[in-house]
Amino acid sequence: MSNYEFMFSKNFNSKVTTTFNRNASYIIAPDSIVSKKLLNFAQAEFDLAELFARKFRKSMYENKKAFSDPSFYQKLYDNMQSEYAVKSSELGQSTNMGMAEVRLQEQHVMILSEIDDLRDFCKDCKPKRKKKDI
Repeated sequence: MSNYEFMFSKNFNSKVTTTFNRNASYIIAPDSIVSKKLLNFAQAEFDLAELFARKFRKSMYENKKAFSDPSFYQKLYDNMQSEYAVKSSELGQSTNMGMAEVRLQEQHVMILSEIDDLRDFCKDCKPKRKKKDI
């Protein structure tokens, strides 16, 4: 993105991406039951990453000012990355890496609900403008 594009952009949704790299992903499990649990955990982890991508997009949208420096997002990113690491660790610990199926399902539903709450910050979405009080 050029400096000119940056200066006149407020919506960075398309610039933040959550990706799955199938070549770097694999599951080793003793049986199909454990394999399914691990796969469900991996899906919840991916959705958690998408949740934090949306939180990051929202944070950039709310904090970008007309004359913001192009590096304004770095502190936002660092904070979001730290929060994501904590939540990811908590998800793994509280669900025993997906082996506690009921707890994983509860956590996954909460993650999906938060993603839905941030629907304006999907990769292809355009956030609604805030209405100014007159």
